[in-house]
Formats: sequence, structure tokens, C-alpha cells
Amino acid sequence: MMYSMMKPLTPMFSDPFFRDFFGEPQRRAHRPGMQMRIHETDAAYLLESDLPGVGRDNISLSVDGNVLTITALRRGPESAQPAEDEHQPPRREHRMERRFELDGIDTAAIAADYVDGVLKVTLPKEQPAEKPAPRQIAIGGSGQTALTE
Repeated sequence: MMYSMMKPLTPMFSDPFFRDFFGEPQRRAHRPGMQMRIHETDAAYLLESDLPGVGRDNISLSVDGNVLTITALRRGPESAQPAEDEHQPPRREHRMERRFELDGIDTAAIAADYVDGVLKVTLPKEQPAEKPAPRQIAIGGSGQTALTE
């Protein structure tokens, strides 16, 4: 019964407007993000990202509190003109950004290197504070109260 009621509506739902509305993939240009590979060693986390076409001057790393922000800007050719069959001008620049929470990281020792289009960031793990050595606590007998209000 339900199928017979929906059959007259089927052509309407094949319209691209309804397909997008009901969750089918939309046909839009894909803008790649900053893909990261994360490796863990005993002493640090190692982040690697391929950033072809991004100049060293267009990469920024900053730490604010316990958040690391990595920003990269890929610039296209300034003189690029759209081809006859293109509806949009070529992309002139593309900004990418990733943020990471740095729990348990020694933020003062973060290091970064950029070689041959690959950004490598080293996030050293915080060393736990050394536990104080066991000791004896002397008990005084002077008659003074240890806690006063």
C-alpha cells in the first residue's frame, strides 16, 4: 500500500534539490584538508603532514595554553585564468588548519622541520615529576600546637 502511494512522488524526489536535501552526496569541488600521520614513541609524539606546494613561509605553528595550531596556506599562480569550459576561476589560495590538545606534552620543547614538502612536528612527552625520596618526619615535643586558627 505504501509503495503505491509513493510511486507518483518518485519523479519529484529524483530532482537534485531533494536528493541533496535527503542526504545523498552533493556534487561539490573537494577541498583537501591537512592530513596528519601520528606516531608515538616512548619519549614523544611525531606528527607528519604532506604539504606539497606550500612554501615554508606559509606554514605557522603556535601554542596557546595547551592547544597546538598548525596553519598552512597554499597559493596558486597569480596569473591563472579560467579555461573556456570552466565556470569558476582557478583556486588562488587554500588555507588549511589543524588543532591538537597537548595534554602531557612539554610545550617548551616542541620542534618542527619542513623538508621536501613534508612537515614534521615533534611533541616531547612531559616527564613525570620525580617522587620525593621517603623520609622520616620528626615529632616535636615543645608543647606548641601544630595547627592554629
